[in-house]
Amino acid sequence: MVFFFSKVIDEQKRATCFAQLAPYEDKIQSAWMALADLHRNLKSPQYNTYLENFMELCGDAKCYEAARGILNVVSGSGSFLQCDMLGVLYAGNPEQQYYIGARDEVVSKSAYLQTLVALGVTAHAAYLGQKTKDPEAWKVVMP
Repeated sequence: MVFFFSKVIDEQKRATCFAQLAPYEDKIQSAWMALADLHRNLKSPQYNTYLENFMELCGDAKCYEAARGILNVVSGSGSFLQCDMLGVLYAGNPEQQYYIGARDEVVSKSAYLQTLVALGVTAHAAYLGQKTKDPEAWKVVMP
């Protein structure tokens, strides 16, 4: 019986971690696609529309907060539920055919999370550059 409840708790913890991560991932992916659209349409008559879309997605430090949120989920700090995504990834998920400590799975999934952080920081830097019209704005370090 202990195994059953332990498994339920593990599943709930995994689901909670992924639920915490999902909005951050969505925000960064959306901002990154908007930034790519903006760059593809630099000479387009609709450039301002693409710019407004990107600026809205990253406005009010949304991209920065999403990158920071993913870092918190990865490290297990800074969130109410203290999700430790690396621990969740290491624990495996037999239903998806990867098991505890499966190196390739843990490394590839954690690398994806770190890539999302880098994309979020890059999107935020692009936002700062557009907002301030300062080509050096990307050098600003947020606390």
